[in-house]
Amino acid sequence: MPSFAFGRNEMFLNGILPVHQMREHFGPIALLLSRIPVPFFEHVYSVMLPENSEPSALNLLTSIAFMRGFMSASGIPDCSRAARFVIQDVVSGRIIMGKIMKPGKVVLVLRGKYAGRKALVVKAQDEGGADRSYPHAIIAGIDKYPLKVTKSMGKKKQEKRNKLKPFVKVVSYSHLLPTRYSVDVAFDKANINKESLKIPKKKRCALAEIKSKFEERYKTGKNKWFFTKLRF
Repeated sequence: MPSFAFGRNEMFLNGILPVHQMREHFGPIALLLSRIPVPFFEHVYSVMLPENSEPSALNLLTSIAFMRGFMSASGIPDCSRAARFVIQDVVSGRIIMGKIMKPGKVVLVLRGKYAGRKALVVKAQDEGGADRSYPHAIIAGIDKYPLKVTKSMGKKKQEKRNKLKPFVKVVSYSHLLPTRYSVDVAFDKANINKESLKIPKKKRCALAEIKSKFEERYKTGKNKWFFTKLRF
C-alpha cells in the first residue's frame, strides 16, 4: 500500500499547511530549487547566486534576506523570514511551480459525504469560473469498494463482491488532498462535465461510464491500492 500524502515540504509549497507552522525552512526551498531554474529566482528577487557551485537553499535565502533587509538584531540574515516570504509567493501564484491538479491525479476527499474516499481528477479548473469563483475540480471516485474474493466462492458470489459503487462530484480544492500518484484512466469528458451532472439522466450515464472504467481496471489487477478502502 503506497503512502498517499505529500511530505511536509510539499504540503507547505502547495498551501496545504500554513507557512507559520514551518519550523525547518531549508527543505521546502531546496525542493523548490529542484523544480525551478536558478535564473528565474535571480530575475524575480534581483539577486545573484554563485556560479562556481551548485545553488543551495542557504545561498538563495541568504541573498534574498540581504536584498530585502531581513536581518536579525545582530546583523545576521534572517533565512527563516526569507523562506516564508518565498513560500507565500508560491502559494499566492507569483511563482508558478506547475499544475498539481491534473486529469488522472489521485486525491483524497477531506470533507462531506465522501470524506476519506479516493478519487481521480477528471477535469481541474485552477482559476474558478462563472458558477464557482474558487478553484475546483470534477472528481470521480469510489464510494463502495470491491470486497475480498476467494477461489472457494462461487462465480456469482465473486461477481457480486467484485462490484463497486462510484461517485462523481464537483469539489473545491480546499476539500481535496492531492497525492503523489496518478492512475491512467481516460474518461469521455463529453459525458462527464458540470452540465451533465445537473441532469439526472446524464449523471446516471456518467456514473455508468465511471463504474465500467473502474471495474475494467480493477479486473486487470492494475493499481490494486486504489481499489482498497483507506483505513483511518
